[in-house]
Amino acid sequence: MFFGHFRRYMQSKLANTLYSQKIAELYPDIMSCSIQPGAVATDIGGTHLGLLDKVFATLNTRGKYLTPQEGAYNMCWVATTKRENLTNGSYYEPVGSPGKMTKVSQDEAARNQLWEWTQKELEDFKV
Repeated sequence: MFFGHFRRYMQSKLANTLYSQKIAELYPDIMSCSIQPGAVATDIGGTHLGLLDKVFATLNTRGKYLTPQEGAYNMCWVATTKRENLTNGSYYEPVGSPGKMTKVSQDEAARNQLWEWTQKELEDFKV
């Protein structure tokens, strides 16, 4: 599949957002946010991508990669900011900015379907 690994990566980020929203819905006392660290320069993007993928990634990020330390800033902000600075179930981009939600990332049916599928998959692992 053309750019299959990028599509799988984006699907994993979508799942993070959907899970965060569902946790916020089911357990409102638990603060649940999804976080985008930004385009971080790591070995994942450097040594494990082919030339075409590297060109695509560089163009997509406009060549502005963060260091791994800078990539942690947004996660640290969400983990340490006052609760009133956060909205439960929200998505945050670097650093501390509410991210733009897509139509699919706000799809309640997709969120519920993913949650139900996950619960079913985990049934065999209940203690």
